Amino acid sequence: MEEFEKLIQQYEAESFYQKGEKIKGKIIKIQDDKAYIDIGQKIEAVIPVNQIEGYKEGDEIIAIFTGKKDKDGYFILSRKGIDIQEKIKFLKEAFEKKYKLRGEIEKVLEKGYIVDIKGLKAFMPKSESSLNKEEQLFENMPVEFYIINLNTSKKYPKIIVSRKKVLEEERKAEKEKLLSLIKEGQIIKGKVVKITDKGAVINIDNTLSEK
Repeated sequence: MEEFEKLIQQYEAESFYQKGEKIKGKIIKIQDDKAYIDIGQKIEAVIPVNQIEGYKEGDEIIAIFTGKKDKDGYFILSRKGIDIQEKIKFLKEAFEKKYKLRGEIEKVLEKGYIVDIKGLKAFMPKSESSLNKEEQLFENMPVEFYIINLNTSKKYPKIIVSRKKVLEEERKAEKEKLLSLIKEGQIIKGKVVKITDKGAVINIDNTLSEK
């Protein structure tokens, strides 16, 4: 009887959904390398776990109905195209609204670094990697950055990122915090690092300010 009911459900699925159609489903179970999805009509389908990164049981997802079945007779869903679209949408918003992002150094190159952002690859030029030209980043190193250039006109997005801008932002905040604590007439220790026509550049707790 269970086999008969399963055949009926498969027939209903083939009649109700079209190959290539985007459908909404709910993750009801994640087991081993696949997740089981309730796609309505009392039908369960499956999708590879590596395509639902960041999702958990109980979450709703959008996927594509492939019309194919696995060895157990479950219809197979795919999020490959949708996953890329969602990631590109996320990157566009981060670029336009200047959100600070996190990623990981995937590869060290002669002229920069390949950075992994949610599975997409970005390039960080050496000139945008640090405030110190001598600093060397390393593979698997977590980094924060801003997207400074984004081109999504081609199949694979071109993404340029800058860690330097994050460091400049942090240095500016530290300098403002330090200066806010200094009062007129207060005696403080510092080191003269440069003499200019307008005065001296003094290092106070590794923060530069002009006097």
